[in-house]
Amino acid sequence: KEIRIKKGNLIDRADEAIKSAKEIKEVLGEHGKTKEQIQQLKSEICISGENFESLKKQIRAIELENKQLKAVEAPEPNLELKNKITQLIDQKNELLEQNLELKSSKMFVIKTEALLQNRSRLLIPSIKKGFHEYSKEAVFSEDQILIFTKISRELDDASKDLDAEKLKSLYEIKIKKIIDPRCDNATYRQVKPEYKFIP
Repeated sequence: KEIRIKKGNLIDRADEAIKSAKEIKEVLGEHGKTKEQIQQLKSEICISGENFESLKKQIRAIELENKQLKAVEAPEPNLELKNKITQLIDQKNELLEQNLELKSSKMFVIKTEALLQNRSRLLIPSIKKGFHEYSKEAVFSEDQILIFTKISRELDDASKDLDAEKLKSLYEIKIKKIIDPRCDNATYRQVKPEYKFIP
């Protein structure tokens, strides 16, 4: 009976030993997996470190290139191009001045006056200085005022120094294009004004 009990105890201990061995094997297996994961993480960290160093080198290279570009002096612009730019700036400033004069209500007031012997006079300010004077028989209509305002602007653009004789010659050329040459003398006197520039 004692022998059977001892035999049973031995069998139980052997089962426990086998069970413990299995548990140890499982723990060792898990430990092995953990070790592999740690090695993989170490490898990934090394790769990330290499990428980081590579990026740092690229950034340093770009910064150095920027410094070199800033250090290089800009070449002198072409002399002809420089003169052209200066000329365009002068033209722009001149146009700005003309626009300011046109916007001034005191400067740009068109006047019509009745004269003796059924004549009338139209005064249109020049965009530069002085007045363009038109005089004729009969009153100036609104359409005529618009026509002669346009002619005045064209005369201003055509003459830089606003020479009175030159302006009169230009006026005679322009007015011939407007008036019908077939009209009679009475109509001609009413339609074609005499021109004079007043400085």
